[in-house]
Formats: sequence, C-alpha cells, structure tokens
Amino acid sequence: MKIDIQIIALLFNFLYGVIFYYVVLINYHFIKKEVVLLKIIITLLFLFDFTCLYLIMMYKINYGSFHIYYLLMFVLGYLSSLSVKNRVKKTHIYQKLIDTFKK
Repeated sequence: MKIDIQIIALLFNFLYGVIFYYVVLINYHFIKKEVVLLKIIITLLFLFDFTCLYLIMMYKINYGSFHIYYLLMFVLGYLSSLSVKNRVKKTHIYQKLIDTFKK
C-alpha cells in the first residue's frame, strides 16, 4: 500500500475517533431519559450505522484493508477528544453550550 494512502487512512481514523466521541455524547444526551429497551435498540442501531459508515469510508480510501494501527489512531482520536472535553469543561464556554442543549 502506498504511503500517501496510509497517511490519509490514519488521519481519517483519528478524525473518525474524534467525531465518534462527540456523536456518542449527543446520542447519550438524547436517550438518557428513555426506557431501557429503547436505549438498547437506539444504541445498537447507532453503532451499526457508524460501523457501516466506517467500513464504507475505509473501502473508498484504501479498498477496505484494515490494520491494527488504524484502530490505535481511532482510539487516540477518541481519547484526545475526551481530554479536550475535560479541559473545556472547566471553562464557562462549556456551561453555555450545555445550557443551549437543555433548551
């Protein structure tokens, strides 16, 4: 596999981890007051959709080849988003954002 395709795939996995983190937060915000069975169904559908989207995008980028370092970049993107959110949470900007979601 060419190096430019690998770099694009690594960046995609990192960004997909970041996007996945924030979409999981939004999903949790919408389903936290629902019935348990409905939470499970919505979460399974959400994960299925995101997995299918990931596989389609990886197929478009590098014909569906998957390596362990792609998973590591995904986890790194997810964890870096968590770190950034925890830092931002200490600021007043985060509280204003939460207030807009509650309305």
